[in-house]
Amino acid sequence: MSGSGEIAAVRTITDEAAIKIQTLWRGHATRKAFSLPKRTFVSHYHLLPLGNDPELSTCTPPIAHTADKFALISTSTLKAIETGLEIGGGISIPKIYIVDYSKDVYDFWIAIKKIFLTEPPPSTDELEYLVLRDIYTLPAFIESCIKTGCNPGNSHRFNVAAYLEKLIQKYNFKCVQKSISNLCPILGSWTDKELLLKLNNILDALGFTTRFLAPTNILACITIVEKLPPDLFFESIESLKPTGQIHSDLGFELYPKNLYFFPQTATSADIFRRVIAGAAGPEAVTLCATPH
Repeated sequence: MSGSGEIAAVRTITDEAAIKIQTLWRGHATRKAFSLPKRTFVSHYHLLPLGNDPELSTCTPPIAHTADKFALISTSTLKAIETGLEIGGGISIPKIYIVDYSKDVYDFWIAIKKIFLTEPPPSTDELEYLVLRDIYTLPAFIESCIKTGCNPGNSHRFNVAAYLEKLIQKYNFKCVQKSISNLCPILGSWTDKELLLKLNNILDALGFTTRFLAPTNILACITIVEKLPPDLFFESIESLKPTGQIHSDLGFELYPKNLYFFPQTATSADIFRRVIAGAAGPEAVTLCATPH
């Protein structure tokens, strides 16, 4: 081989190596930016499939609507589906992310998704049977019913079949099915900055600039029950750049009493004062550092 040929061969090998290194680096950078951190959590809260929040119609001020493509980051209960459909008016179907640190909640949503991905789609009678078979037999569901003394057949917090049928009647089966099939449950905490930052990266990549947060009473629980500073919550959700937020407070026996909608212009201090002081009294504000 001539000298020039050897040089060309070396350059080819060098170029191939450089390309491989660049490819590996890009893959590493992508995984670092988008792969959600693996977390293991055990929640001390009962699984409440329908939650404790007041009806969406009682929200003050009324929840904003949008015809734009949007994402909803919520937690725990089936009301996330109703909230997403309410915001989109049953026309714009949301991409929903459920962020909750309970493995029971994660397993619940996986079971719900399985039901709605059944082919052909289940009839009303079949839906009731599938809920009975796949949801009411979940160990966490049974445990919650026993501990709270609730019967799925007559409890507004546990009657999953009746609630799903109500949603289907209001929005039609395809809307509910698409909302649930698009849903992604994430095992994690609302105070995990790394998790929510990577979720923001995913939303950016997917083109979701309109984002609603519905953490229900997470802020109130963090502040009043767990005695943690609210800054942990607000600093974590900051990266998500929310278009609007829906929060509930804590009233008698720690059940939410009021539901609030906050537009993008609301500051963390505004949200904190309304959610915490409004339910637990002005003295609650002095228990925690006032958020910035």
